[in-house]
Amino acid sequence: MIYRFNDFVFDENNFTAHKGDTELSIEPLVFDLAIYLLKNKERVVTRAEVLEQIWKGRTVSDSTLSNHIKTLRAVIGDDGKKQRCVKTVHGRGYQFIAEVTQVSANKLPNDNSVKHANDNTPWRYPWRFSMLVLAFLSMSYLAIHLISQQNKEAEIDQKFDKSIAVLAFRDMSVLKNQNYFAEGISEEILNLLAKIKELKVISRTSSFSYQGKEKDITIIGKELNVRYLIEGSVRKQGDAIRITVQLIDALDGSHVWSEVYDKQMPDIFALQDEIAQVVSDKLEITLLQDEIPKTAHADPEAYLLYLEASAVFSQHTQEATENAKKLTYQSLEIDANYAPTWNLLSNIHYRETTNLSPAESKLGYQKQRETAEKAIELDPTFASAYASLARIDIHEWKHHSAIKNIDKALELDAGSPNLIAAASDIKFWAGYLDESAILINQAIKSDPLTYINYYNSAIGLYVANKHTEALADIDKYILRQPTSEVARAYRAFILLEQGENEKAHQSSQIERNGYWKFYSQSKTFFSLGKINESDNALNEFISRYGDSDPSSIADIYAYRKDRVNTYKWLDKAIETRDDYLIETIQYPSFSFLYQDKRWQSLLNSMGLFESHWLYGAID
Repeated sequence: MIYRFNDFVFDENNFTAHKGDTELSIEPLVFDLAIYLLKNKERVVTRAEVLEQIWKGRTVSDSTLSNHIKTLRAVIGDDGKKQRCVKTVHGRGYQFIAEVTQVSANKLPNDNSVKHANDNTPWRYPWRFSMLVLAFLSMSYLAIHLISQQNKEAEIDQKFDKSIAVLAFRDMSVLKNQNYFAEGISEEILNLLAKIKELKVISRTSSFSYQGKEKDITIIGKELNVRYLIEGSVRKQGDAIRITVQLIDALDGSHVWSEVYDKQMPDIFALQDEIAQVVSDKLEITLLQDEIPKTAHADPEAYLLYLEASAVFSQHTQEATENAKKLTYQSLEIDANYAPTWNLLSNIHYRETTNLSPAESKLGYQKQRETAEKAIELDPTFASAYASLARIDIHEWKHHSAIKNIDKALELDAGSPNLIAAASDIKFWAGYLDESAILINQAIKSDPLTYINYYNSAIGLYVANKHTEALADIDKYILRQPTSEVARAYRAFILLEQGENEKAHQSSQIERNGYWKFYSQSKTFFSLGKINESDNALNEFISRYGDSDPSSIADIYAYRKDRVNTYKWLDKAIETRDDYLIETIQYPSFSFLYQDKRWQSLLNSMGLFESHWLYGAID
């Protein structure tokens, strides 16, 4: 198909673009983007759709798409201000709006333009020619379909053949007191393998969930949907280390490779690199010199303290957080040049900041930023530190910086399920619902046993008004984490949007966390017409959390359609820079305010992107 607009001609079949008689130099992806917009000029195409169709679902940054749109506009004499050809539809996507003429590139010649050799040519018998053409097209379609299907199956097989999970190594020390070290070694190997772009690597949470369970290797492979598994053991006595590693084909449980290493503690970093290199060789992955993953080195004693701090921090209790902090400081006293330790300290500060007063939160964010920036200063390629910065940025409403940092993290380590999930969170808070949904689904696919991803997916679907899917995901999370707090409150919120008020109230009744119980019951009692009970729950919530969580109180009043009190608490959230306002403001309860002039002014004061979906919801 040939597309003509203004002075431009885009030839889809020949992959060429001209302005008048001049052929334009245009990047292949930019050309594909142009053709896709031209083909669909009658409608708005979403950013998610463009990412899926042009980049085929590959993980690319939001800025990558924006840059390609910018390049396309430059090629066709358009720009972001004039938007005479490519229009940005805020919160939705893009549309080609210039007048376009389509011409088929394969028109058959007519009788007057062709001299036939004799009267028996197919042109003299249209029905005969049509049958021949139909038969040819049918055979061609069948052949193309079969080849396409074979190629697709081969591509799936190839991807499956390059999938792997690293199980937690067993502690074989006499006293059984080196589990943190065994886990740390296996996690470091996992992180190295995740940096290899051709490999699909299952995250720590899913892989380590089999620790201590006697389960057949082939069953684990099926549950994680991977071809290969790495398992091993560690025995440490003083500085002497024995590490046994096995690479196993999960299809039949056969051993592809195994090795026993007897090393000294200072050799541990080189050993981790060697194991990652051997695994990539066995899986027939060819790496360029600059693609070979390398472990950052640290003083061995400091490294041990870092591994122990990481293990303690993963316990998610206040006492564990304090102990992890002490161990981290001890590690830094010995070696202050190891970037992962600084990033761990940033994460500790983040956890400590949760539910603090606005003033305390501000000080906490400052500590988080300083430690994450220190990690990047020591190692500019350390992806997790950029993700830490992005999380701080988004809570401080520094939206542009947050997107820049999370995109940088993905650029450095696009294979990490944890970073993909973190990127989904950042995109969600920044108002890019489609991109967030793509990323969280990718994280779930890569990391099926990290159940928090189902919870985060449910929140995104709740905001997107996809309540049936949201309920399904929150129920998956509750099924796997039955003792979890918070989830039943969100289940109640979703049910309220479905009009299932009684079920919503039942869910809020069994919420164990006091904060979320009062929060959800303030709504569910109101939905049942029990105003006194709702007022009691709301007043209790305000007395406990009014200073720290004004945005949640605004959400309750918004559910009641109380404009005055909704804006009152929204103004307080703006004044105190309630960091969770960027999420709460997206909840469906606020939809009745969308046409208020005051609402748009409030959005502007938060410094949101113009492409935030909330702007698109304003008529």
